[in-house]
Amino acid sequence: RKELQEIFQNVHRINEPATVRELNKFLGKYTKFFKAYATLSPGFHLRNTLSNTFMQLAAGGKFKNLAEGLEVSRSWIKAFNEGKTVEQWLDTLPAEQAKNARTAWEAAAASGGGITADFMEGTAPRFTQKSKEFGQWIEQHSRFMMAYDGVKQGMDMQMASARVKRFLIDYNDVSTADQYLRQIIPFWMWTSRNLPMQIGNMWLNPRAYATYNNIKRNLSDDQEDDIVPQWMQEMGAFKLPFGNNLYATPDLGFNRVGQTIDEIRDPRKFMSNINPAIKVPMELLAGKQFFTGREFSKTPVQVETGVTKPVASVLQPLLEGLGFGETGANGEKFVNEAAFYALRGYLPPLATAERLMPSTEGYQA
Repeated sequence: RKELQEIFQNVHRINEPATVRELNKFLGKYTKFFKAYATLSPGFHLRNTLSNTFMQLAAGGKFKNLAEGLEVSRSWIKAFNEGKTVEQWLDTLPAEQAKNARTAWEAAAASGGGITADFMEGTAPRFTQKSKEFGQWIEQHSRFMMAYDGVKQGMDMQMASARVKRFLIDYNDVSTADQYLRQIIPFWMWTSRNLPMQIGNMWLNPRAYATYNNIKRNLSDDQEDDIVPQWMQEMGAFKLPFGNNLYATPDLGFNRVGQTIDEIRDPRKFMSNINPAIKVPMELLAGKQFFTGREFSKTPVQVETGVTKPVASVLQPLLEGLGFGETGANGEKFVNEAAFYALRGYLPPLATAERLMPSTEGYQA
């Protein structure tokens, strides 16, 4: 079709040096800022840990080997921090374990960089660096453990390394197209690698996924009349057997396969993945959020302010001063919803704070 042909021709422009230079100049610095702060939360590191753990099991890892690998990995980090060489570290291990540890160390080192290296590349502020260091610590343990398990199961260095690169993904293995597309879609590397890997592994090694589904089925307290938000359904949410309307949405990587496929089928949802520097102006022009399809209110919306509503307390006076907010006769605070959304869209910490402590009725619901 003519429309698709035009899209393909436009996309091919990213191979033109002049286009690439202008794109990187326009988006490069903001993309680094956005990815660093969008992932600056304990939740990101917890999700990464759980996802890595599940993928080690989905790859056929054995609990005993992984546990031993963790202990060996800890001993290596301790030796490294003490200034010891690899050889000095290996001399402290039993002979057989040292042999496996050497091969695993080489395999892990050859497996590339993890998700943290991609999401927090080139960040400068001190507290983002601390988050980056913690994320890399998690990645280092995960990659060594999987490599060690592979060696214990009889793999050589190349095979163990290839296994780690496949299941924990080498984010340093960047093609020319990846280099430019991740400026447009900040989390392109994860999205483009996770979907084919998960679908292939579900077919080749279904045991881990079946075990998860059995656990989910035994824990689930779903009722026929339960009303579950669509975004939670897409992530495989299930109702917990305690509390009032509490749902679990464990993000183990493969849970997002259905959501990713749904986004590919729905251009509006897929647009929610693109760089906020491009997405937010388009959403403002369309008058709606791409991911939810929810239209911005045409009249000012009331926000709650106070110590427990920090985002509204900071942004409402600013928006009012710019003509995008007002104060009612009885002191009620109102904002232009589209402007309030735009500021949160551009500045990830504000979006995170508003999700945790919502100030508008729509988000509270």
